Amino acid sequence: MASKTVIIAVIVVIAATAVGFMVLSQGPSTPAAGGVKEFEIFLVESGPSRAWNPDKITVKVGDKVRLEITNTDTENPAVPTYHRFVITEYGIDSGDIVPGKEYVAEFVADKAGTFKYFDPRPDEKVGAENVRHSLEIGQLIVEP
Repeated sequence: MASKTVIIAVIVVIAATAVGFMVLSQGPSTPAAGGVKEFEIFLVESGPSRAWNPDKITVKVGDKVRLEITNTDTENPAVPTYHRFVITEYGIDSGDIVPGKEYVAEFVADKAGTFKYFDPRPDEKVGAENVRHSLEIGQLIVEP
């Protein structure tokens, strides 16, 4: 009976930690000094799939925006997996982001619409793993 209680307690702690991470990473932006809306975006891995988290960001026309993009794909330092972050309509292209490093993009959201952010690198084999860059997509929504 005690072992079941311990297992349940561990599951609850893990679930609470996961929910906390999701709330922090996907929650509303944090207005910084000067009215800048800041977002942290992480490249997260789940098996052969990777995704941007959050995969949707919403701002308003005229907002000053700061994106802090981190490549968290650090599982194999001997065979690093690079990623790029691009929003074509805003002229944002991180170039290759080294695993464990951050790229910062700042811009004024001056066009309303929905804009895709993505990794334009071709799908590739890195070490023994197939990396599907084509699935690393998200949306920047700029409301009027």
